[in-house]
Amino acid sequence: MGRSLITPAGKTTVGQIMVRHRFCRNRTGIGDPCGKCDRCVGSLEELTDYEEWTGARLDADWGWWERNGSSILRRPWASLFIDEAQDLSERHQKSLFRDLEGATCQVIFATTHENLIKDALLKRFGNNIYEMRRPTVPEAIGSLTTSTV
Repeated sequence: MGRSLITPAGKTTVGQIMVRHRFCRNRTGIGDPCGKCDRCVGSLEELTDYEEWTGARLDADWGWWERNGSSILRRPWASLFIDEAQDLSERHQKSLFRDLEGATCQVIFATTHENLIKDALLKRFGNNIYEMRRPTVPEAIGSLTTSTV
């Protein structure tokens, strides 16, 4: 089971890459997808064991979660990605906290405002918190001038 929280820049892209790595048909190891199979390059919506929600959309359609949430959380081969997780209401964050107790699927939260996520829910993610940041202009220039093509 994996639980990850990704914060600011590039969070959606990184979350979706993590999901693609998980579902790759030809990976040779953890974090080593082929980048060529239908799961690496195809539409994520075609994956039957993948759910992607924004916090606001899930908050507005909480009935879906009440009917289906525990089902996806109990499937160890499944992935749940909640983007803009800070948009979940406090009440729904508390509910997710309880639901994550027994989760066996991959759960990824992405947020631009970590401070708006309930502290107890943050602690559910343990050490798997990745903070992304945009490079400074000098870092970007340095990267461009030292890369080989």
